[in-house]
Parts: sequence; structure tokens; C-alpha cells
Amino acid sequence: CFSNKGFAHTQIDTDIKIIGVSNNSFGVHENKTDITVEEFTVSLDGISSDTKSVEIDKVVGKATIADADIVVSAGRGLKGPENWGMIEELADVLGAATACSKPVSDLGWRPHGEHVGQTGKPVASNLYIAIGISGAIQHLAGVSA
Repeated sequence: CFSNKGFAHTQIDTDIKIIGVSNNSFGVHENKTDITVEEFTVSLDGISSDTKSVEIDKVVGKATIADADIVVSAGRGLKGPENWGMIEELADVLGAATACSKPVSDLGWRPHGEHVGQTGKPVASNLYIAIGISGAIQHLAGVSA
């Protein structure tokens, strides 16, 4: 609901701190310091959870949208799923991930996991190539996330 524009300033007061950061969310800043890596195991025995996995969307053998430095995306301007081969070929040549607009995933041309936009996945790549995409504000919200 925030299109990745929600921010929080948080202070962690525990002895152990774990932080996850998305690729390309910050610039590269050298900070020479000593670190220690500690192995640990987590036991969830005795913890009840009402969470249920409905669907797992896996990408095998390709760069994912979240991890890719280059993303090649396409929309309804391709006129049909039969024309998607050129997008995959370009992505293979560039070592890029493939992505699509919401209408393309809604029509079933591409998996929902490739949908970029306000209601899809955010992109933080160094190069984003859009082919046959109108540039609707909802799509751009996912590109400039």
C-alpha cells in the first residue's frame, strides 16, 4: 500500500541484531571495519502459527527481478505471448531478468512473479529496458521504488 515509499526510523536495543537490505537500495560506501560471523540455528518447536503458504513463485536458472542489475520488461505492445521470445532472447544476451506489466500477467502471458508495478514487484536495477509498455503511473511506481 506504500509502493515501497514507507520509511521507519528504528532503534534496536537487543544484543543480537539482524538487518535485511534489498539489492541496489543504497549506494556503495567503503567502510573498513572488523566483523565477526556467528553460526546459529533456530528452533521453532512449540511455536504455533496461523500462517499458510498458498503459492510459492520460484524462478529457476534466471536472474530474479529483485536481484538483477539489468531488467528487460515488456507490455501489451507485444500484441501476444507468441512475441515474447525476443524479450527472453534480449534478456539472455544481456544477462538480465525478464519482467512485465500488470495487464500482461493478468492476461496470463507471463507469470505474476514478473509483474512490475505498484501492485507487483519493485525494481531496483541499474538498467531498466521497457518495450511496449505505456508507462502508466502504477507501473512507474514499481520502477522508481
